[in-house]
Amino acid sequence: MAIEADARRNVTEAIRIVQQMCSYESEQRLRGRILNTSLDEEYNIFRNKFLREVCEINVVANSIGQGRDDLDVSVLIVADEVSRKVSASQSVAVR
Repeated sequence: MAIEADARRNVTEAIRIVQQMCSYESEQRLRGRILNTSLDEEYNIFRNKFLREVCEINVVANSIGQGRDDLDVSVLIVADEVSRKVSASQSVAVR
């Protein structure tokens, strides 16, 4: 029961953070701004908080201690950069 309660708390918090991210994205669109996820510090704060919650869910769910909680927003930033650089005609394995 304790594992379920911990996981539920983290899922609820992750949902709240995603809602904040969506609101921020909408605000930026209304202002006519194009959101560059790699450079926008405020957006990356949201992403980092979200990633921490996902990592915590992973740790709680892996009761034998193999859950990862050491990832941060830099992983998402690098993944964004790679996906922007790789064209549709390049290898599917790279995309």
